[in-house]
Amino acid sequence: MTESRTYSVAGFLFILEAEASLFDWMQNLQPFYVHDSSVTVNSEIAFSIKTSTSVSPFQSDIARKATYSVNRGSDCPQTDIFFESDCVRFQFHVRPGKPVVAELVSDNDFTHGQLSLSGVSDVFSMNTAIKLMFTFATALSGALETHASVVVHNGTGYLFLGFSGTGKSTHSRLWLDTIPDTELLNDDFPVLRLMPDGSVRVFGSPWSGKTPCYKQESAPVGAIVWLRQGEENTIQRLSAVDAYAAMLSSTSAFRPIPRLADGWHKAVEGISTSVPFYILDCTPERSAAELCFRTINS
Repeated sequence: MTESRTYSVAGFLFILEAEASLFDWMQNLQPFYVHDSSVTVNSEIAFSIKTSTSVSPFQSDIARKATYSVNRGSDCPQTDIFFESDCVRFQFHVRPGKPVVAELVSDNDFTHGQLSLSGVSDVFSMNTAIKLMFTFATALSGALETHASVVVHNGTGYLFLGFSGTGKSTHSRLWLDTIPDTELLNDDFPVLRLMPDGSVRVFGSPWSGKTPCYKQESAPVGAIVWLRQGEENTIQRLSAVDAYAAMLSSTSAFRPIPRLADGWHKAVEGISTSVPFYILDCTPERSAAELCFRTINS
């Protein structure tokens, strides 16, 4: 039986229409469910996605090359993107070279999407579709999906950025073990948002990597820290220019669409000039968390 449910992430409402059984499998969405009674006719919906089941295997568009292909490695999922006159078409692969498992067709404003599922990796496909639509639909509203681990200490959020394998999750665990009154908000893709009043908040999201941490919570941002592995612990404040570059490299954004890219750049600029930004060369030891905490709170 098909159901329609409303969710809220980082203050943005979106509607999903799918088989009830699929919602049951997507436990990461449950904290973000919004009861129908709180949604009014005046509520602004960022986007909607309707799902259906494909009656035949998907065929990759071999007649022409994808306009853009997101492939982060041989063991990572791949998305092929085709721009057409009246829509944008996304095809999902669980691995490069593997068959297409789902296809998302969105209007050019990214407000309405039709997701065709194959019955293979449907939870993966649904999550990927939501993440893509959220990224594009909120691009002009100051939202940035950020590849980071984030903790909250006494009501203030602290983000740890860095390249894959540099120890973002490890550093968050060191804070949890070392700094009292600290909790994890998200361990992979929190949402940073430049609010209309110019303040910056970090929000939990339905995407948290290998750590199941899905919280419908947010906090003002106290600092952002770029991590690098080092033989000893040292920390320094970054200039606004360096902070901008570091922030840009850690956000989910799609530069080939100029109007959306402008929105993301504006948000990155606002965040990097409003929030203290540091670079921490660190070891995987408690002393790194202690140094970081002392410095950004001095």
